[in-house]
Amino acid sequence: MSARVSFRIKCLTQISQHVMICGSIAEFGNWNPQNGLMLVTHPDIYPTWMSQQDICVEPNTLIEFKVVICQGVDFFWETIPNRGIRLRHHRQMVITTYNTPNLTISPLQRLISNSDLQQLDIQQVRRLRVSNPFRHLDDDSDSNTDQDSDLQSKQSLRSLADSFDSIDVDSGVEYIGASDQF
Repeated sequence: MSARVSFRIKCLTQISQHVMICGSIAEFGNWNPQNGLMLVTHPDIYPTWMSQQDICVEPNTLIEFKVVICQGVDFFWETIPNRGIRLRHHRQMVITTYNTPNLTISPLQRLISNSDLQQLDIQQVRRLRVSNPFRHLDDDSDSNTDQDSDLQSKQSLRSLADSFDSIDVDSGVEYIGASDQF
């Protein structure tokens, strides 16, 4: 089973620049910045840059990397020592700031049902995203009972989610758990 990792990097850039992850594995370009993992941003989240999809690697593999600012054929590497991570969970998010040695690795877990939600240790959760994975199956022919049942389920999730900073009700349920800080 592979481990998956995504990135959130805070990095100030100029209009003509973009940010990437360059590192010791093929998915990060094997230290060749022309083949690194390109990150994206948009005005609502800038100066945060993020990976568009998870990268799959073997669990417990030591991965070294740096954040690189790219401008045409010029590359501005972090001046700090290489960053190192070892992915121990099925899915994790790496959060850091360009040229700052601190690094946060947060495990992500997808919850499938309300019973999973009830088993969740709320004290360990920092952010909760609530969504309905079956929304595309909804149509006007549903019975009132089905709609009420769906509404009750959404209401219980929404009431729980009200205490969290970030909620995406329209987009399964995911949470970011306790973080490992390095």
